[in-house]
Amino acid sequence: MATNYKSGLLALATIGLSTAGLSSCIATLKQDDATLAFYAQKVAPATTATTGIGAFTDTFYKFARANCAECHGASNTPLFAVDNVTSAYGVAKNNTYANFSNPSMSEFVSYAGNNHCGKAGCSGHSSEAEAAITAWAAVENAVAQNGGGNNGGDNGGVIGGGPQGGGANTGALVTTTLNLPANLSTNLTTYTAMRWSLDNLTPASALVKGAYFELEVQKFSATTYRVRYPKIVGLSGAVRITGIHVFAKAASDVGIGVEDIGAGDVWSTDVVTAAVVAKPNGYPASPTAPLALGTGTNQAPTLDSFSMIIGIRSNQDAFTVAFDKIETAVALQPTFASIDANILSTKCVSCHSTNNKNGGYSYSNYTDTLASVSKGNPGASRLYTSTTGTNPSMPTGSLKLTSAETGAISTWITNNAPNN
Repeated sequence: MATNYKSGLLALATIGLSTAGLSSCIATLKQDDATLAFYAQKVAPATTATTGIGAFTDTFYKFARANCAECHGASNTPLFAVDNVTSAYGVAKNNTYANFSNPSMSEFVSYAGNNHCGKAGCSGHSSEAEAAITAWAAVENAVAQNGGGNNGGDNGGVIGGGPQGGGANTGALVTTTLNLPANLSTNLTTYTAMRWSLDNLTPASALVKGAYFELEVQKFSATTYRVRYPKIVGLSGAVRITGIHVFAKAASDVGIGVEDIGAGDVWSTDVVTAAVVAKPNGYPASPTAPLALGTGTNQAPTLDSFSMIIGIRSNQDAFTVAFDKIETAVALQPTFASIDANILSTKCVSCHSTNNKNGGYSYSNYTDTLASVSKGNPGASRLYTSTTGTNPSMPTGSLKLTSAETGAISTWITNNAPNN
């Protein structure tokens, strides 16, 4: 673009573009020239910013606008390269894409080099993306550290916050701390189970008495663990869980550890329902292998299908788990009240509200929701079609709807979507 924009402007002039339009194009193209020239140097970007958004603007946002805006600045989610830097920053920081603990493990870095869409901007740019995130992360980590301590200290009113930020709400329910199993497999298809008794939560909750929380862990690389498939078995009644956090530390350190920002806090925004699933015979001592996914013998459904990457601290690390909130589940039914409580309010309105209509849609209330509904016809209703199928576009991130949830939406729409 840096060598061709003058000829491009001549072409625009020949088809009668207005003077004002030309001025706008010139300004945009000059800005793009500067951005492209900056990243053509392939050096680590510098920033003097003292805020997260300021560092983002100086570093990764420049990279994104230069290489990703054609898709992720227009209509392709995630929209981290849009014109509005505040909106772009919220998407880039609050999802799994930028790993401030280990920038090389960021999804942005992988996608900048894997040619996933066949365009020049997403091929051969991993090193520039990593350099940009590294510079950005240094400021984010410094800001978080100035606001709180390490190893479970209070970080701006959260539990388990540290130099990377993150953490659970101050009222969160926290498990005991468990050492990671010895000799974790480095075979990327093999996982080891870790299990916590929910009788030992602080503060205690009668809703999960007798139940256990399980996750699966492996040694993903020399510097990282991968954890996946959080599950709960042994409940006496279904519960709704808001926010699942995993804190890591060297086992010899005091406190509960800290939560890794980025790929290590994927479950922190979950609002999920844990169903009643019986404990297997001999549990938690057996079976020793992780429970398979499902509802049969020695099985349990996962609360989140996305895995997380957590940095290794030492030769012997420990994990602690926290839940922001545990409450009695609202029964899922094909009514607007139930769909609103279980789905719209928990998984949709953070991006689609009356004051923030991403894509032009809001699910803040019944009237707004009807804009994406064709009464009696789920197949013609965006609320249903965008959330179902093998690769649904909504919700973004890890909060995909279950078959029971999409089934409730389908039935409600088929019944003419009453305000019930």
